[in-house]
Amino acid sequence: MIESATIKSKLNQIDKARARGAGDHISLPQLVVCGDQSAGKSSVLEGITEIPFPRKDGLCTRFATEIVLRHSPGEKTITATIIPHSSRDEATATRLRSYRKNLLGYNELPDVIEAVGALMGLRGFTDEQNAPPFALDVLRIEVIGETGLHLTIVDLPGLVSGAESDDSSVVENLVDSYLENSRTIILAVVPATSDVETQPIIRAARQFDKEGVRTVGIVTKTDLINDGTEDRIAAVAKNHGPIKLKLGYYLLKNPSPKEIEAGMTTEDRKRKELSWFQRPGWKNQQLNPDRVGIDALKSSLEVLLARHIENELPKVCSEILKLLEDAQKEVDELGEERPNTQAQRLFLTKLSLQFRGLVQAAAGGTYQGMYSRFFSVKSKDKFVNRIRARIHELNTIFSKFMRSKSHKYDLRQKGKDNNTNNQDSSDAMEDENDDDIAFPVEWGKPDTLDNGVDTWILTAYKNSRGLELSGTYGYTLLMELFHTQSSRWESIARGHTNKVHKLICSFVEHSLSYSVKEEKVRSELWRSMKAILQKNLAAALTELNSICEDEKMPPITYNHYYTDNIEKARHDEMKSAIYSALSEVDMGHEGVRSSYYDRGDESCDEDDRKAAYHNRLGLMLERKVIVDMDKRACEEAKTALNAYYKVAMKTFVDNICRQVIERHLISKLPAIFSPTSVLEMSDLEVARIAGEPVDRAGRRAELMNMIQTLSESLDDLQN
Repeated sequence: MIESATIKSKLNQIDKARARGAGDHISLPQLVVCGDQSAGKSSVLEGITEIPFPRKDGLCTRFATEIVLRHSPGEKTITATIIPHSSRDEATATRLRSYRKNLLGYNELPDVIEAVGALMGLRGFTDEQNAPPFALDVLRIEVIGETGLHLTIVDLPGLVSGAESDDSSVVENLVDSYLENSRTIILAVVPATSDVETQPIIRAARQFDKEGVRTVGIVTKTDLINDGTEDRIAAVAKNHGPIKLKLGYYLLKNPSPKEIEAGMTTEDRKRKELSWFQRPGWKNQQLNPDRVGIDALKSSLEVLLARHIENELPKVCSEILKLLEDAQKEVDELGEERPNTQAQRLFLTKLSLQFRGLVQAAAGGTYQGMYSRFFSVKSKDKFVNRIRARIHELNTIFSKFMRSKSHKYDLRQKGKDNNTNNQDSSDAMEDENDDDIAFPVEWGKPDTLDNGVDTWILTAYKNSRGLELSGTYGYTLLMELFHTQSSRWESIARGHTNKVHKLICSFVEHSLSYSVKEEKVRSELWRSMKAILQKNLAAALTELNSICEDEKMPPITYNHYYTDNIEKARHDEMKSAIYSALSEVDMGHEGVRSSYYDRGDESCDEDDRKAAYHNRLGLMLERKVIVDMDKRACEEAKTALNAYYKVAMKTFVDNICRQVIERHLISKLPAIFSPTSVLEMSDLEVARIAGEPVDRAGRRAELMNMIQTLSESLDDLQN
């Protein structure tokens, strides 16, 4: 018998962990008795534990039974409890766990098994015809007293040889679930009357223990073989048979049915067993005494289990720590428990605070601090989550496009009837500087007039004349020209607004993914937010329509930039005329002077030549004067159109960026999910968004139960 206090303590530690249900989550060191129903397994178990298990059909065969033997001086105590399997729901597990029976003697075992079978809801123990035949729960029988050994052993339902039914498959699966545990020492019970290698339990053991390092062979019914064939069984006992096991084999002689009925005592069994193997047929085999008889088996198993636990305990603790870490991580990923509306609303409020803080930082361009990791996400050299920077980028593209390509017709276009370019050089420079910008294709480009801009303006002038004098134009002409020239603004601004909206939607999705870890909550919030963002877009487009409607009214401006543009255009026109006249005079200057010499007028002095030069210059300037009144009016209208277009376009761009984009799409972002919006939600909406799915709540309860079980088990193992 084991005397080491350390080993006893470790045995108790493992038993406590198993009793808490840790065995459902992690492999624990254990001895498991298994074999065919007719292999004599019950007799082996009774010989080891000295517990007279009832042999009535149907009893002790429907579930695993864990027997815990602890040697202790004093009065013997026998306690029966149930270890529910982790697959049980909480209510059933609690009901099974609450079962506890203190037995006065082993004669109460049949009643215990009946009660346990009924609690487990098994067929044959209840009136339910469709009840399952077997259970994964474990009946635990703890015996403390003068047991003579410290041992824990698990008895499994017997395999049904040659049977192919649902019940036999269930038994096989149950047995396999124990055998596949790498920390299970398999006590494979086989009858001597059959070849060892053909036994189902041996085949099953070899499947999970290919090297035979954790299987103990127990050969029973040695009294039923033919005389003279002892050498075959002796070869198996010496590990010389076809199936070799590192832990070897043991030979036993089970009591006969008559001996059991006669009430054979444990001592009688041991004496008769030893006497049996002293018979010549066995004695001549020179068997190892340590491999023969129930006492040899018991002593060996006690040492084997103690050594096995000592080797495996550090690994078990490490695995529990890893399992606890993984379970806690999964619990964290599941999020907070939200059993009622109050908890759900509080949960959403916490999320909204984080989301609002993130959005406010993004809208304000504050990219450092607690959200720096979110704002550091890059794609194609751009920080995609820096929404203020990205909106500046889109607004800049919109502004440059409006300045260089938003007009209906290019006022610099040369028609068939004119070869002048009346637009000032600054516009050309702006246009040239924008050539490297990739503008959206859908915004289009200015149209081309077949007969030139001047013809278009002249036609409009003739169709809009009122009471004004010839050579002048009325406000109607400027209004119609401007409305035509700015007719593309609305579609361009609408396209820009939609682009910003799309960018904001993408940003909100990214923000939700960062702030909300639960996919279901994130999906429901995004569903609600999309509706709000769509309303914001609708409001923005309504604002845009109002601004565009204002542009369709008669031109009005008090911006001095308009008059500055007109004066600058006139100055440029005058300067151009003077430069052109000077150029033409210079080309004929020598001819002017030569004409005097050709006439032989030697008296022509420098003053005369200057006068002639100035006369010719005046003549050239007169040629630059537009005499055609209609053309003069059209040129003035063209100048006014160009000047007003610039002023109105700059104002329009600012209005779109401030009143449409900023007012409706950006400034409203923090409010789409805020503590205030959460408070305004109905209970139904809160439940829809934050209510936990049944499977998630169930999984959390399962994980929390596992964490508690493993934590307590780890304490047991480390103390």
